[in-house]
Amino acid sequence: MSGIATAVIGSAALGAYGASQAAKSSKKGTQVSADAQREQLAYLKEVDKLPREYREAALKELAGQAGIGEGGDQQAMIDRAKESPIYNAIMGGKQAGEETILRQAGATGGLRSGNVQSALGEFGTGLQNQALLTAYEEQRQNLQGLANLPSGSQQIGQVTSNIGQMLGAGEIAAGQIQQQGLQNIGNTALTGLSLGIKAGKI
Repeated sequence: MSGIATAVIGSAALGAYGASQAAKSSKKGTQVSADAQREQLAYLKEVDKLPREYREAALKELAGQAGIGEGGDQQAMIDRAKESPIYNAIMGGKQAGEETILRQAGATGGLRSGNVQSALGEFGTGLQNQALLTAYEEQRQNLQGLANLPSGSQQIGQVTSNIGQMLGAGEIAAGQIQQQGLQNIGNTALTGLSLGIKAGKI
């Protein structure tokens, strides 16, 4: 084998090895980046886990109250409303309100009239309805607030998409590096053969 042929073969072998190593490095770099993205994805999913559970529970409760699906026990909400601090705070003013009605009736001389009993009854019923409605509505607003907690699903989807695109791009880049290496090997071989022919060595 002539020296030119040996040089051509050696050059081609080095080129093939270099292209292979460059492709491996490209894949490794892509994998490192993808692994970092996977860590970010795991973190985002963990952060979104609790808000997602609250959102789903609140939406289920609200849907049930609207007559859609299961959940949404209104009686349970009414019972919770009656036990709430807001309900108790409003109802705590009942005695003061009744005393005000009695003082006014006493001042006008109508303490023993039927109007006083009627006013006391209306006041008590109205106050209880107001307390219940206020406490119930607070629960609904709390549920709506939970149902509207921000979701990380869009960001999670974007990171997932980025990982796929990154890995795909890495494979394409590695393939292009190998293709370019093979093309360079072919060019080197053709140049070597051409020089060998001109020199009369091949």
